[in-house]
Amino acid sequence: MTLLDNILNKRWLITSVFRSIFDLKTEIKKTKISFAWLIIEPLIYLGIFYGLFHYLYGKSTQVSFFILIAVIAWKWFATSINASSRSIINSKNLINQIYIPKYVFPFSCVITSSIKFTISLFVFLIISFFLDTSIFFKLHYLIFLIFTQLMLTLSISLFIAMIGPFFPLVISVVENLLTIIFFLSGIFYNLNNLPKFIEYIIICNPMFWVFDSYKNILINNTNLDYVALFIIQIFSILITFLSLIFLKKFDKKYPFLV
Repeated sequence: MTLLDNILNKRWLITSVFRSIFDLKTEIKKTKISFAWLIIEPLIYLGIFYGLFHYLYGKSTQVSFFILIAVIAWKWFATSINASSRSIINSKNLINQIYIPKYVFPFSCVITSSIKFTISLFVFLIISFFLDTSIFFKLHYLIFLIFTQLMLTLSISLFIAMIGPFFPLVISVVENLLTIIFFLSGIFYNLNNLPKFIEYIIICNPMFWVFDSYKNILINNTNLDYVALFIIQIFSILITFLSLIFLKKFDKKYPFLV
């Protein structure tokens, strides 16, 4: 069986889904919070951002929406990568007992984070209907953008998970790297106000283009930059392909590393 056949095997795909649901239930039980918190949290964010930017700074409702969905989208991205970076090492007991394709573990982490993101996004869309119905005319843009971010999130999560056991330093610094990427994403500032050399660094960050697309939809009322998003999709496919090649070559060594 080839690696691609292994990945497309329904058994392992279903395993990824059920593992993610189990992880979500375990997390809710461990932190002693109810499922309702997944709905309440975006409401709290919205109240803070809407009050801060709309009433305190006199910004439009669209700006508040952009900040909210950018934070929700970033949390989805960062949580997926953080969890995936340790997913194989945290599953060492299972890996040493039976054979499971290693991509199942980061896939499960991304699915778990995606479920949370979907709930938050659903709450966001319901609230936005009462404050600004125009967003529903942009749903097709949002779907394409979210799909692009999913490809990017999954590819980087898979890559970090695959190389993490071989290079533990990567796991140690991933959270700090994510913080740097966040501040280089252009959520809270205008790129035109920065020095040119910093601008060049920022535009190399794929998450900058993701958030810039959210901004175009929610604030600027312009179309997506499809060229930039297609480049991100191609980049994501390449990273995924490299990760799977790495997995195929070193798959049998993971039990000795974790």
